[in-house]
Order: sequence, then C-alpha cells, then structure tokens
Amino acid sequence: MSSTPTFKRLPRAVREQQMLDAAVKVFSRRGFHAASMDEIAEDAGISKPMVYAYLGTKEELFVACLHREGTRMTEAIAGAAAPELPADERLWRGLRAFFGFVGA
Repeated sequence: MSSTPTFKRLPRAVREQQMLDAAVKVFSRRGFHAASMDEIAEDAGISKPMVYAYLGTKEELFVACLHREGTRMTEAIAGAAAPELPADERLWRGLRAFFGFVGA
C-alpha cells in the first residue's frame, strides 16, 4: 500500500467550485487578513500550489469569492421578488431573501 495521497481527477470547473466553497468558509470564519491559503487548500482537500494555479493570489481568490457570492445573492433576491407582485410584497420578499442569504 502506498502512503502517497491520491487525488480524484475532477473537471476544472468542479475543482474551482470546491476551492471557492472552502475559501468562502475560511474568509467568513477568519476574515481576509487572518485567512491562509494553507487552510483554504486543506479545507478544499487539495494542495496549496493548486489553489494558486487555478485561482491566483489570495486577493484574486477573495475577488472570485465576492463575485460568485454576489451573483448568488442577486439571483436569490431576484428570484424571490417576482416583478408581477405588488411593490410592497416584492420589497418584503427581497429583504427576506437577502437576510436569508446572508444568514446562511
């Protein structure tokens, strides 16, 4: 039996999402400055050089996280606040979607 870790080959898009998921957790838990690429890589189950190769520096990774989560939040709010609803109902549904997203 080999003691070398084996990594399952995944499509790049899937692997990037795993890295972003791990990064969002670490940035949320520790904040940008205290978060480390080592911890992000460990949480994602990959090597630190792979994080750098796929997503760049810590700053670039953070921007990628902000972009992805911002898009998800916008989609959640838009999905909840259907345009055919009265304005007050759209407002309340949008607010609930926003706070639900942030809470999760």
